Amino acid sequence: MQGEDVPADATGSSLLKFIDSRMSVDALNLRAAFDGTISAVYDEIGMVVANNETSLKLIDRSKLYVTISLTEEDIVKIAAGDRASVVVDILPDLALSGHVYAIEPTGTVSNGVVYYEVQIELDQADDRIPLSATTTVTIQIGEPVVSLAVPATAIQNDSDGNEYIQVISGGTSKTVQVVSGTILDDDRVIISGE
Repeated sequence: MQGEDVPADATGSSLLKFIDSRMSVDALNLRAAFDGTISAVYDEIGMVVANNETSLKLIDRSKLYVTISLTEEDIVKIAAGDRASVVVDILPDLALSGHVYAIEPTGTVSNGVVYYEVQIELDQADDRIPLSATTTVTIQIGEPVVSLAVPATAIQNDSDGNEYIQVISGGTSKTVQVVSGTILDDDRVIISGE
């Protein structure tokens, strides 16, 4: 009823029957708890369906997740809440950020290596992202550190075994004491010094 007068012939029993019928019809309708996109329909009009049978697949695109697998060597370096950047391969110009949402505590062994599933929650949903698209994920481990890398051939040793490099500044060359660190894949070395 929408605020109209109740008909004179409506009795308590007829109203109860109407409400009962209305509730029965409403019980037959499918209602989702959220707005979403229907991605699959498993039943057709006129089919009789049983209780707890899946009739359609509804996707909530307000939150998007990426699932990746990490080895046991890498899984110990991350934690829930760690920041991540995500690139959807077919949308490389779309910059996405996210965070580690969940880490599966039980790993799966494949070819002698244990892998753990990690779920990354995107900070923003974007309707342009196709579901199940291929992505590249980078997880930030610890705080970013600014480092200087030089070609390995630039590092020299003096007579006492100390490392140094030659720096040219304002047209003059000077010697700077350094300590070499991690060697990168491209034969550069991360250094620290004065």
